Amino acid sequence: MSELKILIVEDEGIISLEITQILQSQGYQPYAAFSNENTVEKAQKIQPDLVLMDIKLNGEDDGIKTAIEINEIMDVPVVYLTGCADKATLNAIKATEPYDYILKPFDGYELVSTIEMALNKHKLNL
Repeated sequence: MSELKILIVEDEGIISLEITQILQSQGYQPYAAFSNENTVEKAQKIQPDLVLMDIKLNGEDDGIKTAIEINEIMDVPVVYLTGCADKATLNAIKATEPYDYILKPFDGYELVSTIEMALNKHKLNL
């Protein structure tokens, strides 16, 4: 079985690096994007099996809008990464029908188990 590709859209370099290391240690093939610029095109090019999307990104659009744009062109599960769990943010997330979300800070076990559940849920919905 080939490595599953995961697109990490996270503007904080240290967090992106930490996620990359966790995913590599679990046999995933991570790809990083640090802003919403060209993220949709990058997703089209690599055809990820899952997208980890930070909600607050550097650039013109936020992660929610970028995730919507990705899902308009491909059927890929999105798991949001967020540092805030206020009602407005959660409602905005829910409106996009994500596979899940993770509150920062998170640990490796939480990240990997959330990814595995999202991938399984997506597989069952195909």
